[in-house]
Amino acid sequence: TSETGYIQRRLVKAMEDIMVKYDGTVRNSLGCVIQFLYGEDGMDAVWIESQKLDSLKMKKSEFLKAYRFEYDDPNWNPKYIRPDYIEDLKSIPEFHDVFEAEISKLESDRLLLATQIATTGDNSWPLPVNLARLIQNAQKLFKIDTRGTSDLMPMEIVEAVDKLQERLRVVPGDDHLSDEAQRNATLFFNILLRSTLACKRVLQEYRLSREAFEWVIGEIESRFLQSLVAPGEMIGCVAA
Repeated sequence: TSETGYIQRRLVKAMEDIMVKYDGTVRNSLGCVIQFLYGEDGMDAVWIESQKLDSLKMKKSEFLKAYRFEYDDPNWNPKYIRPDYIEDLKSIPEFHDVFEAEISKLESDRLLLATQIATTGDNSWPLPVNLARLIQNAQKLFKIDTRGTSDLMPMEIVEAVDKLQERLRVVPGDDHLSDEAQRNATLFFNILLRSTLACKRVLQEYRLSREAFEWVIGEIESRFLQSLVAPGEMIGCVAA
């Protein structure tokens, strides 16, 4: 223990000047860059918790049942969408294109998870902003009837989630390198966001009202920004 204690002391001494700067980089007192983005995602570990990526362990049939609208079936008449919205979904080809694009994006996310990110097959990973808890809180707060009909229009959900992803900035700047770093930093969280707030799940599984859904979107944005590491954080001592 005396030996490990001394190693600990030397590590703290060596790393005590390492901090997060206002441009998001991790530097020492000489200004040398140690990391371009803290932890490669800019998140403070205090706000990270284990979350499930539901789509990863689903079979193809389960995946399509959970995420795809059956608008090509003439007898399709679900109770979770308003009747006028069902007619729009069936009759407007532009809507079909949007929802097919959503499904293909979810499928490519699933492939990316299985082949490059979660190759062990484990579907629980440490990520910021506990989405499942936020949805549960919204259901209680807005007294959602889980057997009722949502007043949300399906297109609104897709647009809101797309706009939210654009607002979740970790890396400032709009040059090529900043954009690439931003994509890499938010890749994993965006996969979780898209699979959890997929259009059919919001309507069928959670039955969120418009008011509840807008509250969830606002909470995700504020909690994500809260999860970012604060400039000035002396992360060298934390690491040691």
